[in-house]
Amino acid sequence: MAASMSGGEGTGAARAGASPIPDFHVLFESTPVSCLILTPDLVIVAVTQAYLRDTMTRREDIVGRGIFEVFPDNPGDRTADGVRNLRDSLERVLRTGEPDTMAIQRYDIRRPAADGGDFEQRYWSPVNSPVLDPDGRVRWIVHRVDDVTRFLRARDEPRQPTPGALSAFELELYQRSQELQRGNADLREANAALERKERERSDLEHQLALEPAGPVDVQSLAGRLIVAREEERATLARELHDELGQLLTGVKLDLASVDQRLRGGSLADASENLLRALTAVETAIRLTRRIAADLHPAILDHLGLRVAVEAYAREFQQRAGVEVNVIASGELALSSGQRLALYRIVQESLTNVARHARATTASIRLQMAASGLTLTISDDGSGFDLDQALPASFGLRSMQQRARSIGAALSIQTAPGQGTTIAVHLAFRRAAGAPRTL
Repeated sequence: MAASMSGGEGTGAARAGASPIPDFHVLFESTPVSCLILTPDLVIVAVTQAYLRDTMTRREDIVGRGIFEVFPDNPGDRTADGVRNLRDSLERVLRTGEPDTMAIQRYDIRRPAADGGDFEQRYWSPVNSPVLDPDGRVRWIVHRVDDVTRFLRARDEPRQPTPGALSAFELELYQRSQELQRGNADLREANAALERKERERSDLEHQLALEPAGPVDVQSLAGRLIVAREEERATLARELHDELGQLLTGVKLDLASVDQRLRGGSLADASENLLRALTAVETAIRLTRRIAADLHPAILDHLGLRVAVEAYAREFQQRAGVEVNVIASGELALSSGQRLALYRIVQESLTNVARHARATTASIRLQMAASGLTLTISDDGSGFDLDQALPASFGLRSMQQRARSIGAALSIQTAPGQGTTIAVHLAFRRAAGAPRTL
């Protein structure tokens, strides 16, 4: 999709025989799909007539405003989480540059003031898709929704849905089943690759156990072992996201389809159980996404080390309650192996902060000079005796090996009661004047 919001009716005098250029703005607004266009700041810049109809809004009232200003949570529902879930999805799109299909959401909509201005219960199936500029950055987000309220409001409206609506829902189920079928084929291929990597890892571990005479051999084998394990992680992350994630989404749609059929007084309990199952599947989908990101963060491949570290720092701060400041300066180009090694060092460092340091603040600095890149992770925690901790700490030794595997030097400064600073320096080897970009 082109990263341009401009359209036009073409020049007034088209060449003879040439088709007139359509007004793409009018075409978009007339598209029979409920969607709107957001900027990276989540401001609405375009909307279809279908979306206005489904959300009971007017174009002049929402264009130019933030989506969460226009569509806040229902203040009368203390359990409302629509804003949080949608914000998380949109931020994932901004971080990864990839589409994000959300689980079915309850997101109540405010009625027009003429109709009382109160909130109406609604359920939606949203998909958020990025539009990238030539440099691969997110320029716009297409936010598309399908209103599935009629299929989930079993207890409130026990009547049967119209035949046309049921057919549309079953079509959605069919499309998801086709996605699962393609995912299963990909899974078989991924499993074969995973078995090959597992054999390679076992062979490398066996060679390490033989204690080669030369220290260079040990370093080389250990570096290859790290690469093999990271490839395993990437494969497993793809499986969790593409296979298990799609499967859970398909199960959720199946449950929703069954639920809309179990209407009537005698089946009220069954309907209640199915609605609880839908909630459980939503939780499983969120868990799957988190596990996949922990195993191999796609953001690292798509947007680089700086953005990946900033995103992880925000997530760690929310989870651990430790304030993390990220400072990045300069521009740099890194191989995938270098990005991954430095990212894992950041992860391991912050894991140690959460487990052992009893810190209140931490900082991460990414600095580039002519000589190379310096990564520094510091905290104001309890510190420790390095001579005692290093021999028994797998985490510290793992960080040292990761640094050596990319030709970097790692140093640790700490003492009881004085916090800890871990610094990694990666020297650049490049021709003078060669550009570097993040």
